[in-house]
Amino acid sequence: MPLKWTDIDFSDGTIYVRESKTMAGRRLVPLSVYCKAELLRWRDLTGPAFSEYVFFNGRNPAAHLLKLPKTWKRALKVAGIEYFPLYNLRHTFATRMQEAGTSPVTLSQMLGHSSTGIIQTYAKVVDEYRRDAVKKLEVYRQSKLTDEIAPAVRNAHIN
Repeated sequence: MPLKWTDIDFSDGTIYVRESKTMAGRRLVPLSVYCKAELLRWRDLTGPAFSEYVFFNGRNPAAHLLKLPKTWKRALKVAGIEYFPLYNLRHTFATRMQEAGTSPVTLSQMLGHSSTGIIQTYAKVVDEYRRDAVKKLEVYRQSKLTDEIAPAVRNAHIN
């Protein structure tokens, strides 16, 4: 379903997925600090006054972006990044969330899955656990940036 600016609560740092093919797909998804900053930057460039859709059709801003795979492929080419399917980002998110210590139940609910097996039948994740999961992802991402940047800074001072 197309994401609208009204689906994002920037003060609360949350995206509300209100429309979905399944009940499990209707959910609240906390935003990481990084994602929120990028969405705010995008909103400043385009904003709800231009289109109600976050990702709108460039030729008709009153409509949402329909040809996402084609647009994705073109964006990667412009950025000089080798093509990979857009859906891989979902897999990467899930992997990174697991690496950051997110429970399978929390993760499956964030992704809109109806089950992780029998455990989901007995466990219900509260919103605060979801927020905590995104905070863990942010800490993990920051640690990876530090790990990548520190050697480059040390090498620059040596040379």
